[in-house]
Amino acid sequence: MTSLGYQAQYTTLQCAEYGTPQSRRRVIFWASKLGFPLPSFPQPENVVEPGASTSSWHKTRRSAPHLVVSVGDAISDLPAFEWINPHLVIAETQQDRSDRAARRHKICQVEVERGAHSVGENHQSYTSKPLSEFQRKVRAGVPKDDLLNHVTIRFNLETVERVCSIPIIPAADH
Repeated sequence: MTSLGYQAQYTTLQCAEYGTPQSRRRVIFWASKLGFPLPSFPQPENVVEPGASTSSWHKTRRSAPHLVVSVGDAISDLPAFEWINPHLVIAETQQDRSDRAARRHKICQVEVERGAHSVGENHQSYTSKPLSEFQRKVRAGVPKDDLLNHVTIRFNLETVERVCSIPIIPAADH
């Protein structure tokens, strides 16, 4: 870039420090034509767990005014659904059937449909009023709590079974 007449600088930012409900690091580049000032990198707005932050040279303060945004802060007002386990590899047990039946009245259960491109609704309502500051910000200016394009891609049967086989308990992992 410098050989093209630009000045440039870069840093690594921790996304969670900037209001996103995810802990990912991203490299950010700024560039401008020689003679024009480079903008300053933004200062963190959210406090993250020790060790999750980056120690970028651009930080001028050691704290931030807001708590980190959790995944729950972001999605707890969205309509929930779960895939129905196709049980291709692991046979369905009586306990699986009774657990699914117990959840049926609380959560929409979705079969894997061959040929469908996505699952979900292009237009529906949120399940509640905003439950977090993040949700209030995201919904600012949204008429009548209209939720648009709440869809996910359709996964293949094997992937759905893998996901469905993860226990529904805190900190469970595949």
